[in-house]
Amino acid sequence: MLHELPESYGSPAVMGSLWAREAEGRRKMVRTREWKYVTDLSSTSGRNTNGSTAHSQDELYDLNNDPWEQTNVAHNPDNVAVISNMRALILDWMLETEEYNPVPLPTVIGRGPKPNIDTSN
Repeated sequence: MLHELPESYGSPAVMGSLWAREAEGRRKMVRTREWKYVTDLSSTSGRNTNGSTAHSQDELYDLNNDPWEQTNVAHNPDNVAVISNMRALILDWMLETEEYNPVPLPTVIGRGPKPNIDTSN
């Protein structure tokens, strides 16, 4: 079935990817020497019931032991303190650099209109 899909490369692939990422929400990332954390602070997705404070879509990578970011450890209850620290870093950065009103999503990127992407899956 893969051969039936349209080829995706160049500018259309990049723009399609950007629109798909925007559809996921307003994700933020913070990185220290030891950790990388990706979250959407405005997310309404539920928290896990295993003792972790991470949202369901959060990502946390232990860069010392996993430099290629292959294993998401955000939902490990042992990393609650790490996530709290990383969220504090993001919030500090937001207070220092961001406007109070979020930037509206663009209706065009570059020269073309928003691509038609099915994000229902």
